[in-house]
Amino acid sequence: MIFKPLGLIDPAVEVPMLVSFLVNPDQLSALVVLANYDRATNDNVKIEFGAGCHSLFLFPYQEIDKPDPKAVIGVVDITARPYVDPDMLSFTVPWNMFLDMEENIPGSFLEKKDWAKVRERIS
Repeated sequence: MIFKPLGLIDPAVEVPMLVSFLVNPDQLSALVVLANYDRATNDNVKIEFGAGCHSLFLFPYQEIDKPDPKAVIGVVDITARPYVDPDMLSFTVPWNMFLDMEENIPGSFLEKKDWAKVRERIS
């Protein structure tokens, strides 16, 4: 298993399995909307109890080959919480779902004035 910044990935050479973000509530809101943006249902993000590594890897890994994979919110394990900023959670998504989400950005709420107001609060 290799963890590295997304910007260092060359998809022509290596294809990531999962993409994880450490996010604050505003960023989480945007990712949840994107994860549901073009799906037939609105339950495309889940949160399950497990150790920090379960929510960052194991649960999202189990979603990879599903026909309708879900993103996973994590780092809710009390023993993991001291190691992340108090206003941070993780959001992990299978690579193909990430690509779908990325394709939905142009013309989306991320380019509208409401998101611009929210984005101003994100440091």
